[in-house]
Amino acid sequence: MLTMLIHAGRALTPTTEINDAGILVREDTIEAIGPRSGMTLPAGALEIRATDQTAIPGFIDLHIHGAGGHDVMEGTGPALRSITCKVSEYGTTSLVATTVTASAEETLRAIEGIASYIGQQHQTDEPRAEILGIHFEGPFISKERRGVHPSEWIQLPSAETLGRFLKAAAGNARILTIAPEVLGAAPCIDAAREAGLVISMGHTDATYEQARAAMA
Repeated sequence: MLTMLIHAGRALTPTTEINDAGILVREDTIEAIGPRSGMTLPAGALEIRATDQTAIPGFIDLHIHGAGGHDVMEGTGPALRSITCKVSEYGTTSLVATTVTASAEETLRAIEGIASYIGQQHQTDEPRAEILGIHFEGPFISKERRGVHPSEWIQLPSAETLGRFLKAAAGNARILTIAPEVLGAAPCIDAAREAGLVISMGHTDATYEQARAAMA
């Protein structure tokens, strides 16, 4: 069992800042964090001196379309590997792969590819970020607030289309971005909630009242 004690100049936790910090790690579990002066190096453990560095929890990216010259919509193992390896270099330890508005066929192909990758991603020791699931951004958005999303593939919200996405995701769907003011949004939001997705309002031209109604 590998045990290491990281001696950092500073450590940030969700609740506090620790100067001259010690972080005790056994295998892949952080067992303790506190002032280094109050910690004893376990027998046989490795101490890593990083007193000029700040240790922080890994970033979790809930909305990412690509990195390292690749796009999530490619939906291939090599593309997703490149994305997850690249973001890990900058402190991101997990992410939710985010689709972009495209044809139903292209979207389904990408979703199936991401789901397949998720099922195999732990079969390696290579340092890379973990894909926690899939974020559907589009096609149920406002054409007026579409940003870079291609208008020709934007469509009215459809519980049936969402169901096809969910089936392709094979249990890996996590977030749906939707414009709540668009015709058909309410039943689609209900279907997404029933499936356990987090609902995100985005690319929307909703009024305050429409937004409040969607959250009710």
